[in-house]
Amino acid sequence: MRDELPGFTGKVALVVGSSRGLGRRIAELLAGQGARVIVNSASTAVDGRIVARSIRDAGGQAQYICADVSREDQVAAMAEVVRERVGRLDIVIHCAAGGSEARVMDATLPMFERTFSVNSYSLVTLARHLSPLMPSGAPQTTESRSTTKTSVEPAGIKGEGDWLP
Repeated sequence: MRDELPGFTGKVALVVGSSRGLGRRIAELLAGQGARVIVNSASTAVDGRIVARSIRDAGGQAQYICADVSREDQVAAMAEVVRERVGRLDIVIHCAAGGSEARVMDATLPMFERTFSVNSYSLVTLARHLSPLMPSGAPQTTESRSTTKTSVEPAGIKGEGDWLP
């Protein structure tokens, strides 16, 4: 791991959609700067576990939680796992993206609903369930990266066995 910046050392960061791409890179960078990272994905549990393991192998701290952020019940369950196992969150970064590869004129309403559920509406459910885990008065900024290139399927909460003591 690189020299740590004081701003991230000891912080707990949840990176939603971090089993690959930009989310993975952000998770690795935060861990490299001393943050304890929670890797999250909806349908790529193997990839998510690989990311968490590679962070730990590089000397960082990382766990993995599989939860579909487009489903409020899974966001609530993820928040409960974080509360029980870690007790707080300092940083939440939304990199989850999903949708359909269909052309707009060929897309069905359920395709649009899925895209908005992952890319937009999930920001509301994440804020609702995760903000109680964040320090009172902490600055909170909402950022999101979205795309309609990847299709994401629902998954269950699978946090067991992926947490470090």
